Amino acid sequence: MSSTPMQTRYVPILRHKPSVLLLLLLVIFLFNGCERQSTVLLNLRSTVENVEERQELSLTFSLSQESGQVQVLLSASDEKSSWSLAIEPDTSGAYTIGPVTMGDYIGLPEGMWTLAVMLDDGQWLEESITVQQP
Repeated sequence: MSSTPMQTRYVPILRHKPSVLLLLLLVIFLFNGCERQSTVLLNLRSTVENVEERQELSLTFSLSQESGQVQVLLSASDEKSSWSLAIEPDTSGAYTIGPVTMGDYIGLPEGMWTLAVMLDDGQWLEESITVQQP
């Protein structure tokens, strides 16, 4: 009885090595991009002053990472009044909003106001402040 040798197919295992290596590099690149530090809103200060016939609110804040112009939405506690503006930092990196007013002989709504800051990468930072009559 003669035996016939078994035929095997030769499939190189490392044939897809460049594709696997490329995929691995892409995954590493994506994970490194996700490790970026988040920007934080710092040193938020608010002041309310009576100036002639009106009340004025002024805000200052800074960001933990350098940024240029930002979009800001300031919403009053009455949920009816809001201000939307674009602001840039001064030479020290501080952003200033205001003075904000409701007009002559109209007081600012007391309570919790919301400050929302949109960074150039689309990230939103949100903080609350309490506004009280001076």
